[in-house]
Amino acid sequence: MDCERLRAEDAARRLIEDTARCARELTPDFFSATDQVVLNRVFQGRILPLPARYGMTGAMLRLRPREPIVIHHYMGHYEKPWCNVAWNRTWPPYLRFLLRTPWRGEAARFVLGHLWGLVWSVQTKNGHTRAFLFGLRVFKRAARRPSQTKESLP
Repeated sequence: MDCERLRAEDAARRLIEDTARCARELTPDFFSATDQVVLNRVFQGRILPLPARYGMTGAMLRLRPREPIVIHHYMGHYEKPWCNVAWNRTWPPYLRFLLRTPWRGEAARFVLGHLWGLVWSVQTKNGHTRAFLFGLRVFKRAARRPSQTKESLP
C-alpha cells in the first residue's frame, strides 16, 4: 500500500463517506462484505489482486485444501474464531497465535467467552436471529432492521 498516496488522496474520508452511502443504499444481505465492497468501489481499477494464498478463506480451503496459506481471511460470523460459535473449529489455532502476541493477556477471557458461547449464543444470518442453548436452537425470528432499533425511534 502506498500510504503517502492514500493520505494525499484523502482516502480515509472517501472510505468513510462511501461506507455511510453503502449503509443507506444497499440491503443488509447485499452489504454483508462491507469492507471489501467499499474498498472495491473507492479504488475501482486501481487494485492489484494478490495470489489466493494471501487471502485464503474457509470456503476457498474447502475447494483447494492443499493450497499453501500465508494469510487466513476469516469471512462471515461463523468463520471468525472470536465469535463464540459452538461449531466453530477455527478457535484453537487462533488461540495458539494469540498466545504469541502482545495480547496474550486476553487469552483467558477469549477461552471463557468461547466456553460461554458453547452454552449460549445468538447469531444473525440470512435475515434471521437464532439463539442456541448447548448447541440446540431455542428460537428463530426475523432480524431487526436498522429502522427498527431504539435509536431510530422518534
